[in-house]
Amino acid sequence: MKGAGAVQPIAVTGLGVESCVGSDLDGFWSAVRSGRSGHRALPGELAEASGCAVGGVVDFEEPDVVGGSELRRMSRFQQMHLAVVHKALVDAGVKDCAGHALVCGTSLGGFSEMPGLFSVRDGVWRSTDRLAPLKILSHTPATVTAQLLGFGGRCLTIGTACAASTDAIALACDHIALGRAEQVVASGVECWISSLALRSFSRLGAVSKRSGEEAATASRPFDVDRDGLVPAEGAAALHLESVGSAVSRGARIYGLIVGTGSTCDAHHPTRPLPGGQQAAQAIRLALSDAGIAPSDVDHVDTHGTSTKDNDPVEALAIRAALGDRADQVTFSAGKSILGHTLGACGALETAAALLALRNGFAPPIANLRRTDPDCGMDLAGRHGITRDIRVLLKINLGFGGHNSALVLRSAPGEVAAA
Repeated sequence: MKGAGAVQPIAVTGLGVESCVGSDLDGFWSAVRSGRSGHRALPGELAEASGCAVGGVVDFEEPDVVGGSELRRMSRFQQMHLAVVHKALVDAGVKDCAGHALVCGTSLGGFSEMPGLFSVRDGVWRSTDRLAPLKILSHTPATVTAQLLGFGGRCLTIGTACAASTDAIALACDHIALGRAEQVVASGVECWISSLALRSFSRLGAVSKRSGEEAATASRPFDVDRDGLVPAEGAAALHLESVGSAVSRGARIYGLIVGTGSTCDAHHPTRPLPGGQQAAQAIRLALSDAGIAPSDVDHVDTHGTSTKDNDPVEALAIRAALGDRADQVTFSAGKSILGHTLGACGALETAAALLALRNGFAPPIANLRRTDPDCGMDLAGRHGITRDIRVLLKINLGFGGHNSALVLRSAPGEVAAA
């Protein structure tokens, strides 16, 4: 399978985030830089009903973007998406979206909203809200946002599980590279902290069983004592445009997306292909797309779920794709701090990666104490390191064997300061 083919560098000129560690970029970056987890104990009733005691909840405030009557017609994940897209546009200095395209990634969509919108009476599911269908469908965050903010270009939703918003970024890059849009917002959103959603993942054996008292250290990617993912809410949006567009309007550039790649394991609904061959191929495709050799990679921002099966496979894939360079790069794992935001993780973690690139700092893998020898290499990421990061590899892997990778590059000084 070919890489996504970003035939020209794509500039990232705006970011917007909603996360369990903060909803402004300064607070978000401070937590990522220091390795300060946003995980907390979930309420006792929710923990008992779901079998999960820890999570990353966003202290979300309704966006002051549209009127109250509009907000009342929206679900939580729609509001959160609207908020981050608006933030990214403001950050990019964009006021008119008439020519913009919008590509959103999500996994569960409004699945977690269903208990509050439907009930069972006399053995029949009944809607308790006449707008229920409009509040839960996966495509609605993008369409509602496009309507309220005036997007006039393509409006698409990607549903490739935990790789969804990474794929959304790749597709957005394609749109710009192929001349279908000059400016595109790529986003991801997930609000899945509910008894229904958490219980489902708990039965799959995917979530951490640690107690609420251990919330801050529950997510332990690549550690020998990891026991599962920590669920979290979150959303992020990236404003993308051609370098020429960014320079012509004097926009600040966080970094450049120079390569994308994706593959499918075609193996199992939840478990990754044991040898990681297809994940490694996605990395190779992204590097080839960027025209960058493995020896040029400085930092790897991993998928790092903290699950028993996924972490070793990802480490093997990195080793297979980078070879000996895997012993020289630095590593980070956003989920150790931000939790697992499913379809939003690619966008949220790419926002963190761009801040790492721009600030010249490799964030730590929080809670990594003893690297699991099954991971095949020493992921020396326990402490953040100040360093010159010119090329950054971002990886996300999703249920169903969706493997996606991005190659980010720092912008030349005269371009970044444009």
